[in-house]
Amino acid sequence: MEREAKLKQIIQEKYGNLSRFAEASGVPYTTINNIFKRGLDGVGVGTVVKLCTLLGVDVESLIQGELAPRASVMGQALPAGCQPVRFVHKPRLGAIACGQPILAVEETDTFDQVPQHIECDFTLLCRGDSMINARIFDGDIVYIRSQPEVENGEIAAVRIGDEATLKKVYYTPGSDRITLQACNPLYPDLVYQGDTLEDIEILGKAVAFTSTLL
Repeated sequence: MEREAKLKQIIQEKYGNLSRFAEASGVPYTTINNIFKRGLDGVGVGTVVKLCTLLGVDVESLIQGELAPRASVMGQALPAGCQPVRFVHKPRLGAIACGQPILAVEETDTFDQVPQHIECDFTLLCRGDSMINARIFDGDIVYIRSQPEVENGEIAAVRIGDEATLKKVYYTPGSDRITLQACNPLYPDLVYQGDTLEDIEILGKAVAFTSTLL
């Protein structure tokens, strides 16, 4: 039951308790609770896939009891078990806020392994809980592709003065207004227009992320 214990730990770290996870996943609480009492054997494949997708766990590794992390392309888990995944090293440029903006600190001596097929230029360590509805949690590593603009509603790393944050970016048509929106209703929108736009710089688009809570 070691893998079930690890799985339960991940659920508690990300959702607090089994009830919240059951609500988020749509899987009945009794089903989830039975998994930890009786094990994963006999649980439907669809249920296992749904649990793994929400938790960022590779399905194949869960079955084998290894619980390897699974990269996600902005919410869509990458296929597992099809081909060996090759990795490349990308520089981690520091931490980024998933909450209130935090000081942007470059840590160019730190590198992360990124699946080779993901086109990114650098990584950032996420701090906070403002992006949890995009399944990006505190401690996750987000992959950023450098670009000065993103499409309306895309998630981007944004520098605000000397601070940095990860948010959805919205442009107001016909105006010079930019709204940075969290993926957590507990956080208010950050709105910038006029002279305040001089302090805003889009560092790049978030193209994927990897959970590090595993």
